[in-house]
This record gives sequence, structure tokens and C-alpha cells, in this order.
Amino acid sequence: MFTYLHVDCLSLRSFKAMVTNIAKIEKECYPEYMRSLQFISSRNDLKEYCESEDIFAIYNNTTYILCTKDEIVDFASISKLSLVELMEVKRLLKEVFDTNRFFLDARETTSYRLIKFLEKREEITVISDNTWEWGNETFHSLNIYFN
Repeated sequence: MFTYLHVDCLSLRSFKAMVTNIAKIEKECYPEYMRSLQFISSRNDLKEYCESEDIFAIYNNTTYILCTKDEIVDFASISKLSLVELMEVKRLLKEVFDTNRFFLDARETTSYRLIKFLEKREEITVISDNTWEWGNETFHSLNIYFN
């Protein structure tokens, strides 16, 4: 099960608990040079990181997704998502984006596999896919929409 909400709906205590959880997941999933959420201490910090006033969070104890109305800003999971979890994430993301185009940078060794899975099942359409390098990792800048 995932929690899905607009970040501004959280009390300060709940916000801090969410950020602590997200930072823990990020620390396990990313090498140090890719970590950006370790020092988020306020909604304004998170809004600056996401470059948006409207931030939606989908998360549980092992996975988080931060998104705006037109971008998945960050997506990390400690463990591989089950098919049930994957379908729940897809449903929740579809609530955010509907059939509108959105952007994301997908790490080739992790979330890009999820995108290719959804594309193969014709659940999404990839409009553009451009690769770039960060450290020793390949990323894909994607423009996609849900079918």
C-alpha cells in the first residue's frame, strides 16, 4: 500500500516523517553524489528541489515518488516492485497526470526498466527518449503519457 497526497496537505509533523523516510530510501538507492534530499528540512526546500509549488508524493516504507503536474521529479525503491505494487503506482500516477504528457529522467538500471515494461504492455507511449550520463550511470530523459 502506498500513501498518495499533495505535500501541502501534510501537517508539519507528518511532513518531517515523510521527508525522513524519503531520505532513508534515497540513501539506500543512490550513490552519494546523486543524493539531493538528505538535507530537506522544509516544504520550501522540497518545492525548490522539485521546482514547483504543487508537489505530490506517493510513498511507503521502501519506495517514494515525488512529482509535479508535469514531471516525475524523483522515483526510488529499495526493492523491486511487485506486479501489484507496480499497478498501484501506475494507477496513482495516472491520477496525477491523467493522459497529459509528462517528463522524467529514468536511470537505465532501475526505473527505465519499469518504463520499458509499461511501454511493452501499451500502458504508456514514449514520445521522446534521450540518453545522458551522470557519473558511471546512463539516464534517459523521457517525455511520455499514459494511454
